[in-house]
Amino acid sequence: REQKLAAGLRAELAEKTQRRELRSLELENERKKIEEEAELERKRAEARAHLEEEAHGMKRAEAQRRIELERVSFEAQLRAKEQDDARLLSFLRALNAEGVDMTAFMCSPAGRFAAAPALGAHAQRDSPEQREAECEQLKGKGKGAAI
Repeated sequence: REQKLAAGLRAELAEKTQRRELRSLELENERKKIEEEAELERKRAEARAHLEEEAHGMKRAEAQRRIELERVSFEAQLRAKEQDDARLLSFLRALNAEGVDMTAFMCSPAGRFAAAPALGAHAQRDSPEQREAECEQLKGKGKGAAI
Protein backbone atom coordinates (compact mmCIF):
# COMPACT_ATOMS: atom_id res chain seq x y z
CA ARG A 1 0.00 0.00 0.00
CA GLU A 2 2.86 2.40 0.73
CA GLN A 3 4.36 1.52 -2.59
CA LYS A 4 1.08 2.37 -4.30
CA LEU A 5 0.93 5.63 -2.40
CA ALA A 6 4.56 6.40 -3.26
CA ALA A 7 3.95 5.45 -6.91
CA GLY A 8 0.84 7.66 -6.94
CA LEU A 9 2.80 10.56 -5.44
CA ARG A 10 5.62 10.08 -7.96
CA ALA A 11 3.08 10.00 -10.78
CA GLU A 12 1.38 13.10 -9.43
CA LEU A 13 4.75 14.82 -9.02
CA ALA A 14 5.76 13.84 -12.56
CA GLU A 15 2.43 15.12 -13.89
CA LYS A 16 2.81 18.42 -12.03
CA THR A 17 6.40 18.73 -13.25
CA GLN A 18 5.29 18.03 -16.80
CA ARG A 19 2.46 20.61 -16.51
CA ARG A 20 4.90 23.15 -15.05
CA GLU A 21 7.35 22.53 -17.93
CA LEU A 22 4.51 22.76 -20.42
CA ARG A 23 3.34 26.05 -18.82
CA SER A 24 6.93 27.30 -18.85
CA LEU A 25 7.19 26.48 -22.58
CA GLU A 26 3.86 28.21 -23.24
CA LEU A 27 5.04 31.31 -21.37
CA GLU A 28 8.36 31.28 -23.23
CA ASN A 29 6.48 30.96 -26.53
CA GLU A 30 4.19 33.86 -25.55
CA ARG A 31 7.22 35.99 -24.52
CA LYS A 32 8.94 35.31 -27.86
CA LYS A 33 5.75 36.14 -29.73
CA ILE A 34 5.48 39.49 -27.90
CA GLU A 35 9.16 40.23 -28.57
CA GLU A 36 8.77 39.39 -32.26
CA GLU A 37 5.68 41.61 -32.54
CA ALA A 38 7.53 44.44 -30.79
CA GLU A 39 10.52 44.00 -33.13
CA LEU A 40 8.20 43.96 -36.14
CA GLU A 41 6.47 47.14 -34.95
CA ARG A 42 9.87 48.80 -34.35
CA LYS A 43 10.94 47.89 -37.90
CA ARG A 44 7.65 49.24 -39.27
CA ALA A 45 8.17 52.50 -37.36
CA GLU A 46 11.73 52.76 -38.70
CA ALA A 47 10.48 52.13 -42.24
CA ARG A 48 7.75 54.78 -41.84
CA ALA A 49 10.27 57.28 -40.47
CA HIS A 50 12.66 56.53 -43.32
CA LEU A 51 9.90 56.97 -45.92
CA GLU A 52 8.73 60.21 -44.30
CA GLU A 53 12.30 61.51 -44.27
CA GLU A 54 12.74 60.55 -47.91
CA ALA A 55 9.40 62.16 -48.86
CA HIS A 56 10.38 65.33 -46.98
CA GLY A 57 13.70 65.42 -48.84
CA MET A 58 11.92 65.01 -52.16
CA LYS A 59 9.45 67.80 -51.33
CA ARG A 60 12.29 70.06 -50.26
CA ALA A 61 14.25 69.33 -53.46
CA GLU A 62 11.11 69.99 -55.55
CA ALA A 63 10.59 73.32 -53.74
CA GLN A 64 14.21 74.28 -54.37
CA ARG A 65 13.88 73.38 -58.07
CA ARG A 66 10.67 75.43 -58.30
CA ILE A 67 12.32 78.43 -56.62
CA GLU A 68 15.33 78.17 -58.93
CA LEU A 69 13.04 77.95 -61.97
CA GLU A 70 11.12 81.03 -60.80
CA ARG A 71 14.41 82.89 -60.23
CA VAL A 72 15.69 82.01 -63.71
CA SER A 73 12.34 82.97 -65.26
CA PHE A 74 12.29 86.29 -63.39
CA GLU A 75 15.86 87.06 -64.45
CA ALA A 76 15.00 86.26 -68.08
CA GLN A 77 11.96 88.55 -67.93
CA LEU A 78 14.08 91.27 -66.35
CA ARG A 79 16.76 90.96 -69.06
CA ALA A 80 14.07 91.09 -71.77
CA LYS A 81 12.54 94.21 -70.16
CA GLU A 82 15.97 95.84 -69.91
CA GLN A 83 16.63 95.07 -73.59
CA ASP A 84 13.25 96.49 -74.59
CA ASP A 85 13.93 99.63 -72.54
CA ALA A 86 17.40 99.99 -74.09
CA ARG A 87 15.94 99.67 -77.60
CA LEU A 88 13.27 102.29 -76.83
CA LEU A 89 15.82 104.64 -75.31
CA SER A 90 18.08 104.21 -78.35
CA PHE A 91 15.13 104.92 -80.65
CA LEU A 92 14.13 108.03 -78.71
CA ARG A 93 17.72 109.30 -78.65
CA ALA A 94 17.95 108.78 -82.41
CA LEU A 95 14.74 110.79 -82.89
CA ASN A 96 16.07 113.53 -80.64
CA ALA A 97 19.36 113.55 -82.56
CA GLU A 98 17.38 114.05 -85.78
CA GLY A 99 15.81 117.17 -84.24
CA VAL A 100 12.35 115.71 -83.55
CA ASP A 101 10.33 117.73 -81.01
CA MET A 102 10.24 115.10 -78.26
CA THR A 103 7.36 116.73 -76.38
CA ALA A 104 5.19 116.68 -79.49
CA PHE A 105 6.26 113.15 -80.34
CA MET A 106 5.63 111.78 -76.84
CA CYS A 107 2.23 113.47 -76.78
CA SER A 108 1.28 111.93 -80.10
CA PRO A 109 -0.45 108.53 -80.30
CA ALA A 110 2.66 107.08 -81.97
CA GLY A 111 4.88 108.35 -79.15
CA ARG A 112 2.57 107.04 -76.44
CA PHE A 113 2.35 103.70 -78.25
CA ALA A 114 6.16 103.49 -78.55
CA ALA A 115 6.68 104.33 -74.86
CA ALA A 116 3.78 102.28 -73.45
CA PRO A 117 5.80 99.08 -72.79
CA ALA A 118 8.51 101.03 -70.95
CA LEU A 119 6.03 103.09 -68.96
CA GLY A 120 3.85 100.07 -68.13
CA ALA A 121 1.10 100.93 -65.68
CA HIS A 122 2.12 104.61 -65.66
CA ALA A 123 1.08 104.96 -69.29
CA GLN A 124 -2.38 103.62 -68.51
CA ARG A 125 -2.85 105.37 -65.17
CA ASP A 126 -4.25 108.61 -66.55
CA SER A 127 -7.26 108.90 -68.80
CA PRO A 128 -6.69 109.91 -72.45
CA GLU A 129 -8.17 113.34 -71.63
CA GLN A 130 -5.71 113.85 -68.76
CA ARG A 131 -2.78 112.84 -70.95
CA GLU A 132 -3.96 115.18 -73.73
CA ALA A 133 -4.30 118.09 -71.30
CA GLU A 134 -0.81 117.41 -69.93
CA CYS A 135 0.61 117.31 -73.46
CA GLU A 136 -1.09 120.59 -74.37
CA GLN A 137 0.34 122.15 -71.23
CA LEU A 138 3.85 120.92 -72.09
CA LYS A 139 3.55 122.09 -75.71
CA GLY A 140 2.48 125.49 -74.52
CA LYS A 141 5.62 125.79 -72.38
CA GLY A 142 7.84 124.55 -75.21
CA LYS A 143 9.46 121.76 -73.21
CA GLY A 144 11.07 119.52 -75.82
CA ALA A 145 13.47 117.89 -73.31
CA ALA A 146 16.52 116.08 -74.60
CA ILE A 147 16.93 112.40 -73.80
